[in-house]
Amino acid sequence: GMTIRVLDAAEYRESVIFANSATSQGLTLEATNRATIVAPNNAIGVLFRNTPSVTLRGFRLQAGGEKCMLAGVVGVSPGCVIEDCEFFGNSRI
Repeated sequence: GMTIRVLDAAEYRESVIFANSATSQGLTLEATNRATIVAPNNAIGVLFRNTPSVTLRGFRLQAGGEKCMLAGVVGVSPGCVIEDCEFFGNSRI
């Protein structure tokens, strides 16, 4: 499969959603310098939905509000891997 590498250590305040098995199956999304995905309030940071064999590697996942989820897997998504990632809650809690 294809590998997409994030080379910086920046914060990305957005949701990353893998929801199309035709384009995402076998994909690896890798952060080589611990880039951070900040989950928006009332949203999810990373979601695997009906997409098999996707790997998320090397990221920091940070709660961006009090009501958010950092990562989730739903539907038929066998073989999805979250590897070498760090999870951080909201510091106000």
